Amino acid sequence: MNEDTHNLTVGHCNIQGGITSISKSTEVIQLIRKHELDVLSLNEINLGESVDSSTLNIPSSYDFIRKDRENSARGGCALLVNKKVAYKVSRIWPRHQNHRSSLD
Repeated sequence: MNEDTHNLTVGHCNIQGGITSISKSTEVIQLIRKHELDVLSLNEINLGESVDSSTLNIPSSYDFIRKDRENSARGGCALLVNKKVAYKVSRIWPRHQNHRSSLD
């Protein structure tokens, strides 16, 4: 393996809301550091559109990419991605409104 490359380290956590609280955001930061995560996925972030991502206590070395549940401050998911990782955000939209998700 080339010295300049390493394996991508990914983790997941059901945050069950509270990403706006200092205690839970501190736990997230500790999780990232302990496991040297490049990417951490979060579900149940419970942020509404009125919450500005820049007000959250997240490491400045990570991008915070989020998808809020429409018309609700419940649910939602996010990715914390180390800024050293090259990535592209792609939007996948359902083909039919009554389906929850579609990858084709």
